[in-house]
Amino acid sequence: DAEGEDEAHIWVGTFPRELDSAGAALAIVKEHCVIPDGLAATLETDRLASLGTPDGRAQVDAKQRFIRRPPT
Repeated sequence: DAEGEDEAHIWVGTFPRELDSAGAALAIVKEHCVIPDGLAATLETDRLASLGTPDGRAQVDAKQRFIRRPPT
């Protein structure tokens, strides 16, 4: 940006299934960065390839720290 900041935080997608695809996540950030051609397809291919893979320790920890639960 004009003030030289090189990092931004956009807090969307912290509810489970809030973003249903890589394309949905990229649509949020497209106004703020350059997205390489084919990135959405690459991310979706990776997601589909890992559907049956259980979360590793890092993913479990991140979900416990960052995933918000909808109000009940």
